[in-house]
Amino acid sequence: MYGENLGVIDSNTIAYTEVRGLWVATASTEQLIYPADGDYDDTRLAADCANTDFAMSPSGTFLAEPGCSGSPLVRGNADGSGVERLFVSDALGPIPPFYATQFMCVGRDPAGGFFLMLTSAGGGTGNSGPRLFHVNEDATAETGVTEVFTTPSFAEAQNTTLVFPYESTFDECSLAAAPNGTIFLRTSSQLWKVTP
Repeated sequence: MYGENLGVIDSNTIAYTEVRGLWVATASTEQLIYPADGDYDDTRLAADCANTDFAMSPSGTFLAEPGCSGSPLVRGNADGSGVERLFVSDALGPIPPFYATQFMCVGRDPAGGFFLMLTSAGGGTGNSGPRLFHVNEDATAETGVTEVFTTPSFAEAQNTTLVFPYESTFDECSLAAAPNGTIFLRTSSQLWKVTP
């Protein structure tokens, strides 16, 4: 990917992405699991995009955000069993379970699954702006996705805390979750904390 992303599978195994694809490594081995030149159409994990992100679960399941405008959110497994489009942006067609203009960042939930930040134009639903979701490892377009509601909402926070235009848009973000459910979200200029 355009920039390296690192995920921990267990105390002995990591996975990382870089320009050549996705690798799995231990202290003694390193293996290219999904090469960048593989035939993965829009699930390709090595795109020359600026806003990539990647999160790995202890089971070896990962979510990856290739980073280009309109890129899908992809799910795969570090054992090499495959990569698939999990969710697409509204630019790519069918859009359940949410309208997503762009997938922004993903993070592993220590309690299981992942967190996902996306931006949305609302698609006529009234749900526009940045939004946070919990995604189960086995989520489908119909099940396993839950919106994380906050007070204020991310859209309200973005609209009321700006000093400069786009200062706290969540376009360039990374997120991490603590075992107690607290979520930390870093933007290009701010750090946000979401408490359970």
